[in-house]
Amino acid sequence: MEYIEGATLVIHNAPFDLGFLNNELKIIGLKQRIEDNCEIIDSLELSKQQRPGMMHNLDALCRRFEIDSSARTVHGALLDAQILAQVYLAMTGGQSVLFNENNDKTQQESQNSAIQVDSNRAEIKIVLADSAELKLHNNYFEKQ
Repeated sequence: MEYIEGATLVIHNAPFDLGFLNNELKIIGLKQRIEDNCEIIDSLELSKQQRPGMMHNLDALCRRFEIDSSARTVHGALLDAQILAQVYLAMTGGQSVLFNENNDKTQQESQNSAIQVDSNRAEIKIVLADSAELKLHNNYFEKQ
């Protein structure tokens, strides 16, 4: 929660993801909600406002904005987040290329100067599943 405090999160179909995230917070005993800690932009709603009557899923938006999603063979949160960042920038007329691998120093410097990250922001805490949780997980899929 410290990491996202005061940030702006861009989420595609925000109520869906926030429901899961807020439930996890509740499970660990926090009464806070994600949306009470930061601004939320729902790119699904933004797309519906911009282009009513069209398809608004992430694959359709990638096709519309000619964003390569060929690596998206299965749902993966990190890849989806990177793709959504590019889609959001295309939707809002922002910077034309994100995650640019071009090594042009002038271009990198201009891109880096626009990104301001609070160095005091808490780092993301990674909590790995313990052996009991892994066993439950593996048993769940064996029964399917």
